[in-house]
Amino acid sequence: MTIGADLGVLAAAGDGLVERWRDLGPTLWLIAGVLAAAWLAVLALLAAVRDPRRVRPGPAALELPGPESPAVVNLLTTDWDLGHEAVPATLVALAAKRRIEIEMVGDDTFVRLRRRAAGDGASLTGYEGMVLDHVAGLAAHTEDGRVPARALTTGPEHSAKRWWRNFRSSVVDESRGRGLSRPRWPAGLKAVMIGAAVPVALTVALAASTARDDPGDPDDNPVEGAFAAGLITLVGAGALVGSRSGERDTPEGREAAARWLGLREVLEEDPLFAEQPPAAVAIWDHLLAHGTALGVAHGVVAALPMGTESDTEAWSPFGGRWRVVRVRYPRRFPPGYGLHPGLAVLYGLLHLLITATMLPLAVGVAGPLVDELRDGGFTSGDVPDEVDLFFEGFAALIVLMAALILLQGATMLAAGVADLVLGRRTVEGRVLRVRDRVERDEDGRVTSITRHVAVDDGTTDRVRAWRFRSAVPGGQGAVVRGRVSRFLRHVADYEVVGRLPAAAPEAAPAGAATGGPDGRAAASGVVPAPEAPRSLAGAALAFGHALGDEGNGGGAPAPPLPDDGAVSAAAGRALARDAAAKPHPAALAGGSALYRAGGGGHIQVVWVPTVAIDVYRRLPAALRHELRGVGDEAYRARFGGGVMARRGPHVVMVTPHLPAVDASQRDDAAARVAAAALAQVPAGPPPAPPPARSAPGT
Repeated sequence: MTIGADLGVLAAAGDGLVERWRDLGPTLWLIAGVLAAAWLAVLALLAAVRDPRRVRPGPAALELPGPESPAVVNLLTTDWDLGHEAVPATLVALAAKRRIEIEMVGDDTFVRLRRRAAGDGASLTGYEGMVLDHVAGLAAHTEDGRVPARALTTGPEHSAKRWWRNFRSSVVDESRGRGLSRPRWPAGLKAVMIGAAVPVALTVALAASTARDDPGDPDDNPVEGAFAAGLITLVGAGALVGSRSGERDTPEGREAAARWLGLREVLEEDPLFAEQPPAAVAIWDHLLAHGTALGVAHGVVAALPMGTESDTEAWSPFGGRWRVVRVRYPRRFPPGYGLHPGLAVLYGLLHLLITATMLPLAVGVAGPLVDELRDGGFTSGDVPDEVDLFFEGFAALIVLMAALILLQGATMLAAGVADLVLGRRTVEGRVLRVRDRVERDEDGRVTSITRHVAVDDGTTDRVRAWRFRSAVPGGQGAVVRGRVSRFLRHVADYEVVGRLPAAAPEAAPAGAATGGPDGRAAASGVVPAPEAPRSLAGAALAFGHALGDEGNGGGAPAPPLPDDGAVSAAAGRALARDAAAKPHPAALAGGSALYRAGGGGHIQVVWVPTVAIDVYRRLPAALRHELRGVGDEAYRARFGGGVMARRGPHVVMVTPHLPAVDASQRDDAAARVAAAALAQVPAGPPPAPPPARSAPGT
């Protein structure tokens, strides 16, 4: 009797311990939820800390500042996030290395392999070899070995993505080998984060072990359930950490990036460079390849569509220059994106109210609910183990949900109030991307369509797509206007106001038939419209031919360059000619000079072939600005202040880089320097149109 009584006491004590352990379920789930939230917060903090830092441009100079390849330069100058323009940049680099030829016939671009000796491939990097092999594979199917540029795409979407991954991996390997980048998430850091997830997984397993078992089910084992819950948590955390990737900066990489960003400043201010076609590599050599990688050679990228159209990268001419714009499509963050500010305030208050209701449940309501369910919810008095597990984990889930809802509500409330107080701003820009997100039910029926419209207003290189709940007019390329709230980007009064072409229109150049840009008759020396090139590419091609003829002494000599005093007086600041500066690639023989100012600025004066001005005439009106009172005709880019001006048969290009002054002073200085240069030459007769011809191989 004594032994039996003792066993009974022990059994009762054991049952009491088990019940007390099970009563700890809500508390353990609460602890697991807090640990999981803390782990996620640390992961988010590390992601923010390990983002690459922005690099300030170094000294601006029109020369290659380092040995890095165009693809590596693209990686360094786009916040260590390789852009797709690295592929056409590599193709142009192969042409500069004389491994391929790039030709233009009319307005069409063709690529052809050059003959080379065996073993030459050893001088190429892995990604350069990929591009060369791609061209070779396409050329093998043609009789003359020429591949049209429009056929250079890397295949359908799945093939293009695989090719791009291999290309990117090869570029990253070279960058790391040179010490210019490093993994944003090294293996050691990933191991630490996975190790930190172990306590979270153990706490989840302990919380899951408090679930009640079903004595009538021999397969119901709380220990196995706890092990499964912990393992799933650890595997999920490992998958989340394992998905982290990307590159970040190094001291050497930042130094190299600064050098190349200095070159980009010069190239993006050049009135000729942006629209040069790939065949212009014969003139610009490696500068064209690196300019393509730096995102300032739209003409090259437009002519070499190597890959599928990217959802997140787009070229835009809005704001006065062609440039790459990165597009983001917000979904869950920021909360309330695209909502009317009034609705955002209402939803934010509702979220806060829900949070205030849910928090008490997390600290004590879940347990009584289980007891009440056990006492009266089931006639048999037995509560299934799955129900116990659900309600005991309910408290921890409520805490996590409450924290997320609290943050979401506070963010929406703050953004909505700020938008109501600050009001809207009118935005006008070019539609770069239109993408629809379609949601369907289980039967495949469409339940909702959200349209994202990415609009570039020319003020930033990173845009967030506007969100609409229905279709809106205006496809890609349209110029639209809308009144947009400042934080949530809610759009009102959306309308299409025009269309900005991606290439120059085929209309006659400004001032060709009825008069020049300042209203004077065509007899003042403007080149007649019928002889003008048909397109920007054709104008650039004619310019290249003229440079080949005149730059080597085949044409009229370049007019004299202004002296230091004339340039200084026109610019309103002291400048001195740098005799050691390399001539501009587009200059006539002896027709280039660089005048340096204090503070790192400079002004470049270049005499270029007469037909060079046709390149600028063919730009859409939104991309040029006509100047009055400077020679017979003159144009200035809206970005950078560069001036192209003509007097008689002579054309001068002035490119200012004066970071110490504001834009209006810079523009005035460039115009005055152009006028001073033209004042040294007589007006003369209008130039004769060049004969039409096709481009030879580069």
